[in-house]
Amino acid sequence: VNCSPAVINNYTAAQFNTVSHNSTIKDMKGGFGIKISPNPASSVSIIDYIVPGNGAVTISVLDASGKKLLVLFDGAQNAGQYQFALSNQLNALSRGVYFLRLQQNGKGHFTKFVKN
Repeated sequence: VNCSPAVINNYTAAQFNTVSHNSTIKDMKGGFGIKISPNPASSVSIIDYIVPGNGAVTISVLDASGKKLLVLFDGAQNAGQYQFALSNQLNALSRGVYFLRLQQNGKGHFTKFVKN
């Protein structure tokens, strides 16, 4: 057993895959905030959001005309900040500009994103 505090450098950078992610949401409205990272979005993206109260939460993707295309999340949540990873949910979308709509108890917030 090696309990020595000596630094051992037997790993190369290629052995680890890390993703830089900033969960800070700067664009807030009425206690709601939502963002997608990266933006432009790819098939693997992360959505961070804040809801101010308790109740049913829905996160939808809308096109530029406001038509609902996808529901990414629909469930009850308490006030707080949340995050979830998208893995291929956006694949059905063509390249272009879309909106994420966060709603809870009839109120909410939008953010624009670009799909690559």
